[in-house]
Amino acid sequence: MAGVRLRKILSLNPRFYSELQAELSFGNAEAKDAKSIEEFIEMYKLFLDQSSPEWRGADKEIIARRNGAKQLTNKLMGKLEQAVIQELAYQEAIWSANYEKALEKATSVASLLDGDDLKGYRGFWYYLAGSAACYCKR
Repeated sequence: MAGVRLRKILSLNPRFYSELQAELSFGNAEAKDAKSIEEFIEMYKLFLDQSSPEWRGADKEIIARRNGAKQLTNKLMGKLEQAVIQELAYQEAIWSANYEKALEKATSVASLLDGDDLKGYRGFWYYLAGSAACYCKR
């Protein structure tokens, strides 16, 4: 049951890039059609031999699915994109033992992650800021 549910979730996620949506949806449909392990093995062999006529047909189907797929934008992506530059600066600072700068960057990340939807992630960055602050005192 978990495998079926997982395949459904993955193949119907509109936040994925259209190419990934198409690949997952095609793979899910093909997996449903297989009745035995031998059929799965045969599909796997076709996948490996991407010069076969069967694969070219599958590739055309995947391209058609990709062209029909629409990717939804996550409303939080803007905030996360702003924060990522500071996240990377934090990582660089912590690795180079520049704890004051790491504290500054972690605090900056936490302040960018406002709103209820990001409160768990913001809490993680407050934890990292607290850890950097502890290292500053050593």
